[in-house]
Amino acid sequence: MDLQNGLFTSLIKYSASDKNQPKENFVTEAFAWLLNVDRPLRNAFFKQLPKFCKKEAYNPINDLNVAHFGDISTQVNFDGKFPDMVWQSDSFTIVFENKVWAELHHNQLKNYRDYAQKHYKSHCVVVITASRMQHTQKPDYGLCWYQVKNIIDSLSDDKTLGWFRAEFCALLSSLGLLNQTPINTLTFSYYNEVQQIQQQFKTIAESANDASIDWPITQKGLMEKHNASVKSRWGRIGIEFNSAKGTKSQGEWKPGLFCGFVVDPYDHQVEDLFEDGPIVLVSIELDTAVQSIIKMPIYQKLVNELKNTISDNWVVTDRSTESKNGKYNKWRPLMIYMTAAAFFEGTNTVDEQHLRFQTLIKEVQRQIIDCESFEPFCKSLSETTE
Repeated sequence: MDLQNGLFTSLIKYSASDKNQPKENFVTEAFAWLLNVDRPLRNAFFKQLPKFCKKEAYNPINDLNVAHFGDISTQVNFDGKFPDMVWQSDSFTIVFENKVWAELHHNQLKNYRDYAQKHYKSHCVVVITASRMQHTQKPDYGLCWYQVKNIIDSLSDDKTLGWFRAEFCALLSSLGLLNQTPINTLTFSYYNEVQQIQQQFKTIAESANDASIDWPITQKGLMEKHNASVKSRWGRIGIEFNSAKGTKSQGEWKPGLFCGFVVDPYDHQVEDLFEDGPIVLVSIELDTAVQSIIKMPIYQKLVNELKNTISDNWVVTDRSTESKNGKYNKWRPLMIYMTAAAFFEGTNTVDEQHLRFQTLIKEVQRQIIDCESFEPFCKSLSETTE
């Protein structure tokens, strides 16, 4: 296989259902593709596999030659069971089961072995997981995704393949598969409180969403609230404002405005903003049809004005240019955020926290509206049609 056999074509092979895990499917297809195009990685991975043998008396890969193996296949049908990857030579078959954070199904490895014993000369079963705790059902070899990354890191730099290796490692990192650390025993005493945080965020947002509360952005006539209820989706909890109802169920973001909390950074691609936990976010949001505005002077003028206008405790970030890994959510390019810890610092009661949210979010909305470029920015978007 070469680079022309597309990675992204591989990634869409799986159709979604209640029987598969999309994250695991993506990791599997990306990893299989990378092993097939990256010969140095393929050779290093094969060479390292014997170190992860789970059975002292059975380490067959140690005596095999990678040169005798063909490309790795995915979604091979084992009588209705589908191991993640199959790697074969004329005389030996390696069966892989890859897991992110899910457990093995009942008798999953036994089912693979039963099929392999009937159809292949010799075989072994390898599991790759997030944690060693998932190495159940007695696999022949077992390793974790962070160990796969260690193998990748051991390779010499390659101008052609380096980007693909880095992107695969970034995928693993985004799924929390690389930075495993011991549990801090002090956190146990806070467990119950932490479990309540998302509901507490929702309660604060619902209080602010009361019909009696006037928001500067709606008073100005620039936007309207999308829904009577607080939205909890895309890893965030808060109030959504739209420029118009439009024809779509979610209204139109020409632009839109979100005010609330981000509790999971993955969708918004703000992992680099999450070093100190959840954030309070005000984001300017754009429909697909108007996302090209970020290349225009009016957008950059708004970014610069906001950076000079917004209160010091907030951070204004143009994600299209300031994301640490170069990735950003195209629907949410312009963000104004503060860590939740800093946002609520000094508050001691529920009422104080509710008031803090309403007061500071209103203040940010006023500062956005006061930017000379904001209304021209909105006008230029409203004139754009799909």
